[in-house]
Order: sequence, then C-alpha cells, then structure tokens
Amino acid sequence: MNSNEKKRTVPTLHGPINDEETPTSQSLRHIAAQAFRRYLKELNGNKPRNLYDFVLKEIEQPLILVALEHTQGNQTEAAKLLGLSRVTLRKKLRAHGLPSTSRTA
Repeated sequence: MNSNEKKRTVPTLHGPINDEETPTSQSLRHIAAQAFRRYLKELNGNKPRNLYDFVLKEIEQPLILVALEHTQGNQTEAAKLLGLSRVTLRKKLRAHGLPSTSRTA
C-alpha cells in the first residue's frame, strides 16, 4: 500500500471514524460524518466556502423543529431540551422565519 492508498481516519472525541467502519448503532456523530463526506464528494472538486456557518444554519432549523415537535410545541420545554433560554429560542425561530408564537394547550 503506497502513501496515497492509506486508510484515512477522522479524529473525534471517541476515537477515529474509519471509512470502512460499520457501527452496530449509528451515532449522530457517525451519521453527520457520513453526510459531510457525501456532501463534499458531491461537490466534484468545487471548493466550499464558509462550510462551518453553512452547516450550522442547515442543522439549526430542523433541530429546533424536532425539539418543538418532541415537546408538542411547548417553547419553554423545547428551549430546556436545546439548552437555550426561551428568549433565545424565540429569536432563532424569527431568524429562520418560523412562527414564534406559543401554541396554547
């Protein structure tokens, strides 16, 4: 195996993620790594810019929506689940163009 054929690994908090690795339970970290690899591969050599900001913006909205879904629209509970203040959650909802009014029970 020459230097161009070496198996590549990505360091993480819990050890490397190998391309050939098939974990028995798909962790969020592993799924995200696979998605990022697929995204970069699909760029066909084009160089992305501001990938960090792009990814955060892409992930934040569905994360907030799932938290609200999980808490049945309760913004206070969703904010706690996300580790945010309710005010910050409402600001993020507005920033993403999502309704920031509470659902009444």
